[in-house]
Amino acid sequence: MLRLKRTRTLLLCAVVLLGVITPPARAQETDEPPPALLMIMDSSGSMNGSAGGGLTKIQAAKDALDGVVESLPEGSRVGLRVYGHRVSNAPSAKPRGCKDTQLIVPVGPLRPNQMKSRVASFDARGWTPIGESLRRGAGDLRGEDGKRTIVLVSDGIDTCAPPPPCEVARRIVKEGIDLRIDTVGFQVDAKARRELRCIARVGKGTYVDARSADELADDLAQISLRALRRYETTGTAIQGGTTDADAAPIAAGQ
Repeated sequence: MLRLKRTRTLLLCAVVLLGVITPPARAQETDEPPPALLMIMDSSGSMNGSAGGGLTKIQAAKDALDGVVESLPEGSRVGLRVYGHRVSNAPSAKPRGCKDTQLIVPVGPLRPNQMKSRVASFDARGWTPIGESLRRGAGDLRGEDGKRTIVLVSDGIDTCAPPPPCEVARRIVKEGIDLRIDTVGFQVDAKARRELRCIARVGKGTYVDARSADELADDLAQISLRALRRYETTGTAIQGGTTDADAAPIAAGQ
């Protein structure tokens, strides 16, 4: 029993010493220009469908945007582009509807009251020009010097292709526009999910499934906060093993 207690004591001391001499990777503030975020929101006719809980999808989306505004740090550089909100989704209106994308809040320091007022100003009506919105969204961020992120929310596929929106995202990257494209699928089917995942993959971002209004609000807030974070991790990255036998040793600073 005495030997066991001594062993436990030695192990505890070793852990404490390791904690002292092996600082964990940490975050440090950078000197880079402030990050910029452009949210692109689907306001096509399908967003008038039910999101559950007595809400339409467009109502849930507006609530989620208001939540983002309330959660973002003061002075965050944020803009909002909306598509499908001015022209109906009638077949005869398609030529105009596929150009229906508008920057309703230019990228700049966040003014919460102004942003919420603009969020309340549009309704769901028309077609789904995702590719055209991405192309113009890249231009909206072109004048920003810091980290740039587009967060695209849609409940379906692009109804205006060609070109496919994934190809548009690929062209943006090839043109050397340094930005990240994250996508959120709001109650989407398999086809729309594949399209949105493709956009995120070639746009060096991530795809998230939002299956309810609550999930949309949570996901959009988390992605937006991450996009505007001005910290980066320090330390030495390591490649871990899959078992105790091939576990990688960790040295100071890793």
